[in-house]
Amino acid sequence: MTHPVVSDAQWSQSVEAHLREVTSSIVPGRPDVRELSSIAPDVWLLRLSDGSRVVAKHQFFGLLTRGENFDLLQVEFEVNRALRQAGCHVPVPFGIDPEGQFIFMEYLGDRTFLDVCFGQMPVGCVSRVIAELLLIEETLATQPNWQNRVVLGGHHEDLTDRWRAIEEVALEGLGKTLRIWDAMSCFDRLATSLRTLHGLLAARPATLGTTDYQPRNVMCPAGQRIAFLELGKLGWDWTERRALQYTSPLDCARVSLTSKQSILGELGAAMPSSESRCALDMHHLFFRLILAARDPISADLELLQFPLSDEPTMMTIRRHLREASGRGTHPPFGDLIDG
Repeated sequence: MTHPVVSDAQWSQSVEAHLREVTSSIVPGRPDVRELSSIAPDVWLLRLSDGSRVVAKHQFFGLLTRGENFDLLQVEFEVNRALRQAGCHVPVPFGIDPEGQFIFMEYLGDRTFLDVCFGQMPVGCVSRVIAELLLIEETLATQPNWQNRVVLGGHHEDLTDRWRAIEEVALEGLGKTLRIWDAMSCFDRLATSLRTLHGLLAARPATLGTTDYQPRNVMCPAGQRIAFLELGKLGWDWTERRALQYTSPLDCARVSLTSKQSILGELGAAMPSSESRCALDMHHLFFRLILAARDPISADLELLQFPLSDEPTMMTIRRHLREASGRGTHPPFGDLIDG
């Protein structure tokens, strides 16, 4: 039996009709929907009869997890509520619609951390992102029930498996980069150091947090407030890797290397200890080399010259990369702070 194909227009009409029907029973005050518009894939902005604005997000894969302890819709609602009660900056969750798989949340505007990167970065913005990230992780760690709500693929063993595979990807990025620089004679020496760092990071304890970390999921509305979105998929990872990827704009020609360097500097300073700065430094190396495995030219490898710590192996790698980059026809590292 074949099912009729639903067009995008038919889907939008169905969503609009459903949201108009259920919103008043979920949002406090029972307001009606006056206006409805799509602001992102599977996300709608509702302008209500009481003058307020609310976001309705459709959990596309929610039905696949319904009834599980990692139910995407239920976890996102409960996590946001618990974090709010603990003083964390996340949207107010108003309620959920299990049948339609919608969650209704506070509207925080449309200015993300990525948008901030395009302009003049407010002083202390990165520091506030890191402070909020640490508070979220601390809150989840002190409420043990969240450890049983981890999404499929987010467990410790899954992190171990993913990290094991990253070593080869980083080595591939290193090889592509050195070939462009005509410096493959450095490969074995650098690869040995890379494998050492890979093992050091693998041995670090992971923390519980979101598995969807990117600059678009950090909201930066007017004023000093920072808020985190997309907290429905919990899993284990390293704080430093989350921090790095929350604050790293990718594929953005509008963000200059100078701005990215400034972000890195504030990011390193925001880390709470020398140990965490060393871990951040190492994760930054793997992050850039993974990008280089796809395209060394656009991986912003110049940023590896910026020292985020005084970790000895990282300092040696920076020195070798600087030497290697000056041998070939590819433009060498810029005159950033030498490690």
